[in-house]
Amino acid sequence: MARKPAFVKKTKKAASGNNNSNLHFSNFEDYFDYGVKRETDGERFSQSDTKKSTNAFNDALNCYKVAIKLYNENPGFYSGDIKVYQNISYNYLRVKFDLLSEFKYVAGEVDIIKYIPDGDINKELKDFLSQDDLDLLDGLRNDYEAHSLTLEVDISTWDFFFNYLAFLSSYIEWTFELGISDLETSLHVLQRQVQIFDQLKESGSVIFDGTYSNHQDFDDPVLAKNMEIQKDTMFLPNQYNQNFVNTMSKLDVNSLLEMDTLVLKSINTIAEMIFLNSNSNKGSLQAYHQYIETLQNCCKGITQSSLVTNSSLITSDLQEEINSNIYKETEESLFFTTTYLTFFNPDNIQLYLSDLQREFDNINPINRPVVVDLLKAIVEIVAPMRVIKNHVKKGMNLNPSQITNSLGDIDMFYQVLNMVVKFERQFIMNSNDKLKSGEISTIQIGSEYCNMAELFIEVAEIETLRSFWKRMESKLEESDASKNLRKTYLNNAYSFVVNDLGTKETKKDKYYRLYLKASIENMLSTEQT
Repeated sequence: MARKPAFVKKTKKAASGNNNSNLHFSNFEDYFDYGVKRETDGERFSQSDTKKSTNAFNDALNCYKVAIKLYNENPGFYSGDIKVYQNISYNYLRVKFDLLSEFKYVAGEVDIIKYIPDGDINKELKDFLSQDDLDLLDGLRNDYEAHSLTLEVDISTWDFFFNYLAFLSSYIEWTFELGISDLETSLHVLQRQVQIFDQLKESGSVIFDGTYSNHQDFDDPVLAKNMEIQKDTMFLPNQYNQNFVNTMSKLDVNSLLEMDTLVLKSINTIAEMIFLNSNSNKGSLQAYHQYIETLQNCCKGITQSSLVTNSSLITSDLQEEINSNIYKETEESLFFTTTYLTFFNPDNIQLYLSDLQREFDNINPINRPVVVDLLKAIVEIVAPMRVIKNHVKKGMNLNPSQITNSLGDIDMFYQVLNMVVKFERQFIMNSNDKLKSGEISTIQIGSEYCNMAELFIEVAEIETLRSFWKRMESKLEESDASKNLRKTYLNNAYSFVVNDLGTKETKKDKYYRLYLKASIENMLSTEQT
């Protein structure tokens, strides 16, 4: 997952802030300054005090909203402030997106708002976040698109379009996970994403041709010194006073890498959507030929332009700027997507698994996560968990032909499940070792406990799959051994989320832990019936 693309636009005055909680100002730009201050307050309290944090974010949104309203109602009076208006609009949209990411769709379909006590969240903000999912997401998508049409894609607006690109990736993922996606709409969103991606890449080419400079001449020596120190920030002169500046995050090589990952993420989600539709409708992938071809062309375009596959573009200076984790994530995303898209031909699944079996014991530990992701993708192709659960709930049977058509025989399916479980157990052991050795910082323990719980839930679901297909083969009842093993996995998961961790977990980790706790309790209850 790419880092959160939150590049706040602010003026120099905003740094000092305004401690007055009154949101009524006489000056248009004061709403901007105070909104930035309150947004900064929201970030500061986000890990420790949800009430203060959401109060601050709500104030920021109201400030930005009033400023936008004032500008639109008095276009002639504020005509000289177009840059300020654009910055305010950008902040307004970005904060809404950030709030959805941080307080609502924390893990795709997971809405943790339900687990935040009413006293811990600003009511106005909760009402905004509690809207119908599709209305909320479509409304924000329309607002992003409307604002994007007022801007040219260039070095001074790149951060807005990067943020828009990130939102579109999340839009595709969230609507799919929520079960409210439409293949045609998702493909349309992807095509808009690719259009923005291509424009951003073209804008970013200045990084490689030597024409890009972050140096401006200012009379104020403090500003000049700040420019020298803050290598990741662009300083843009204010047209009214050269000693006031607007700032924005500088377009750099890491952001270009992240763009690849964002679009690849969307391609993968839509590919999964196609596989799921094909399975659910018992149809042929041939019916989705045009969609598949579009995804493959999008992936080909990224492969041809990516810095991962065009290392000749990276000079020694740029090499020093590259964040190794971001580069690795892009590299893995590209490998995953190019391999995943070949699985539209079932023969390629068999070839991949044959190669993997030969090299299984020699797989570099660094590469194991992406291998596990591909194995899970294969499992979802041949036996989607959501389809299985639906059939179990309705007491319906399935035919193993889908598995044998893709894997050659059902025994290979069980071997795939075994490989995933083996890797998952290794991840669990490694995480346990890190926890025991104190490698994980105190504030990250809550997040790590949630990760451990999710790993145990995943292996429990794999046991559900294994048991389901064994019963489809033998026509027998589920064995007690399988039920007990699944309960053991779920009880292990529960042990990581049942207790409050106090200062060892952030507020957001706590709410997500409460979601996991409720989910596991429901699973264990189902196991009893």
